[in-house]
Amino acid sequence: MSVIYYNNVAYINSEQYELNGIYRIIAISQQTRDVALIPLNVTNSNNDSKNNNSANYSSIRKINLEVLSAIEEMGEVRELEVISSNKLQQGVSQLNKREKEIFIKREAAMRPFFNPDILAHHIFSEGGIASLVSEIKRKHGLSKAIVYRWLSLLFLHGFVSSSLNPQFNKCGGKGKKRFANGIRKKAGRKSNRQKIQGEDSHPQKMVEQNEYAKIIALYKKIKTPKKSDSDVYVEIINILYSKQIKLTGNAIEFVLPEPGSFINKRQFRHIISDIDKVKKIELSTTAGHFNRNLRGLQGNNYQNVAGPGHVFAIDSTIADAYLRSTVNRAWVCGRPIVYIVVDVWSGCIVGFFVCWRGPSWDMAKVALFCTAYHQQSLASLWGSENWIYLDPAPTLPFEFLSDRGEYLSLAATETALKTMFSLSYNPGYRPDLKGIVEVLHRIAKDAQYGFIPGALNARRAEMELRKYDPSASSLILREYVQYLIILFNKFNQTADLRSRLTIDMIADNISPNPSSLWSWGHQVGLGYRKNTSQQTLIKNLLPVGPTRINKKGLWFGGQPYESNLEFTKNWSTLARNFGASESQAHYFPGSVSKIWLPEGPSGITEFNLSADASAKPNLSHDELLDAIMVEKLKSQDREYQRTYNSMLALNQANKIITSAKEATEEAEKAYLGIQRPQIKEIKALENQIYQAEHHQKSEVSPQPDSTYDSSYSNLIYQILKDSVGGLNV
Repeated sequence: MSVIYYNNVAYINSEQYELNGIYRIIAISQQTRDVALIPLNVTNSNNDSKNNNSANYSSIRKINLEVLSAIEEMGEVRELEVISSNKLQQGVSQLNKREKEIFIKREAAMRPFFNPDILAHHIFSEGGIASLVSEIKRKHGLSKAIVYRWLSLLFLHGFVSSSLNPQFNKCGGKGKKRFANGIRKKAGRKSNRQKIQGEDSHPQKMVEQNEYAKIIALYKKIKTPKKSDSDVYVEIINILYSKQIKLTGNAIEFVLPEPGSFINKRQFRHIISDIDKVKKIELSTTAGHFNRNLRGLQGNNYQNVAGPGHVFAIDSTIADAYLRSTVNRAWVCGRPIVYIVVDVWSGCIVGFFVCWRGPSWDMAKVALFCTAYHQQSLASLWGSENWIYLDPAPTLPFEFLSDRGEYLSLAATETALKTMFSLSYNPGYRPDLKGIVEVLHRIAKDAQYGFIPGALNARRAEMELRKYDPSASSLILREYVQYLIILFNKFNQTADLRSRLTIDMIADNISPNPSSLWSWGHQVGLGYRKNTSQQTLIKNLLPVGPTRINKKGLWFGGQPYESNLEFTKNWSTLARNFGASESQAHYFPGSVSKIWLPEGPSGITEFNLSADASAKPNLSHDELLDAIMVEKLKSQDREYQRTYNSMLALNQANKIITSAKEATEEAEKAYLGIQRPQIKEIKALENQIYQAEHHQKSEVSPQPDSTYDSSYSNLIYQILKDSVGGLNV
């Protein structure tokens, strides 16, 4: 196929006809069978000549069509595809107001050149395009130079209207490098001294090309988040431009070079503005902060998760609420730790745990226990009628995602192996990789909370420092858990997750909330579930504590526990005859109502808090520790009070004894030489004195109602007789 047609660009290499270069075909005459070619002056030079990349109208070549066709058949003509700049591909609607005004003026003037017949007539019949240029000049009031300049644009970029688009990006200024070459004057406005005095004794130097590259390289090397651009500028001046040093004692000081001999701050800012914007952001902050908050989002955390139940994510936070003690509501326990477990695929909150210790794998295990344990049993432990309701109920996941720093331990690995799930850890300081949990409670990372039993005054002081209203902290732990159950159920049923809906979900008309996504995923077979016995959950996810078995039964945490199993009755007998023994029991930190011993016919035995225990079943173990520690803290004061009272009683007794001894000694001295009566005579004398005093008092005092006393005694006797059945007194 021939490449010889109007407005096409071809590379022609014919020594015979002295054609060598790139040409545009601007006209073809069917009458004279001639072709008009315009050579395109395209260059790769980086100098600033305005004649680069242009086409000169005076260089039009005319050649016979048959001759050009013969050259093409010889393989000396090759078609070229011209890729224009983005600016020359924009339509009129994409130009701004100023550009559009210029384009309309240019297009109206150059419209005759877009007609190939008119252009061919002037080139081949009129002897040239001078007459057409003169006509356009006269009609539109333009200069001849401007018409030929616009015509060169058509020759270079093609006979299409977009070739006349204004290209302000080629007018110099921003984006146009003007390095020092020994000839060009410094770009930019004159300095104030040049404006006023006519010359500057220290003119500002221009930036050389190699100097520009050094400044960019040094900036990338020196710049850190702790160094501002001003600090980096000073260091670069010292490195590149300071040629002298001054010794002051043992110190070395760089001497500032002469004014104008180094770049100023304006030039420095202009140079570093060419650095990639993303690279500047990376240099201005830490890698962790960039990855968490500034990097481009590459996807969502639920991508590449097969379905609900496959991946659970966990995180902990300090609740922004102060709780009261269940033992005594006047005690402020402090701010609890809330562990939240979320299904990554559906966004559901599948479990949570509230305690006073954190963050640790021991408590994270309990949160996982609260996810997979029987819901009704778990609700009874918290003293609630409801729990997080999901259909179907969640089980242990295939993969458990947690923070590396908090939960990476040998114990976590052992737990995962025993309960058959995989552990997955985030890199340090990267909460964004499990952002779904982070968003749920807006936590501040690296927050640590140390639970010290009995430190109630310290927690109250913390509350006062945070300027919280003490009356606002009214919930106890169990009430706060019930509040969270309502809150999390509401989230699962009302959170708007329309962005996660797929075409299949829309076709099934499911509601765009986490609970519906969870149920739908399991219905269509995407979910992951596995059967884990309740005993396995208790043995591997609940913490253990020491128990003591003595003649009074089994004790845990200073409280008695009992079971209905027959074999436990022999424990007290063995302890009474052979001594007490110790064992280990699993306990749920949120309630003292139950413990589990890994013994018995079924492999594990459940023990309930005894009715004789001093603790209440609705206490948590940490609150029980609080009460015990408060009692211990008061023991020193009570010991002091007992000692004080004992010393007071001793002093009073000694005083009475001393007084009696003195009276007895005086009586003995006065009774010397007189015969003393017998003991029997003395007792008779004492009895007469007592009866005389008692008879005198009875005459003055009122007599009791003997009739009332007798009737009351008879009534009590009759009741006891009826209830016992034949009581003899």
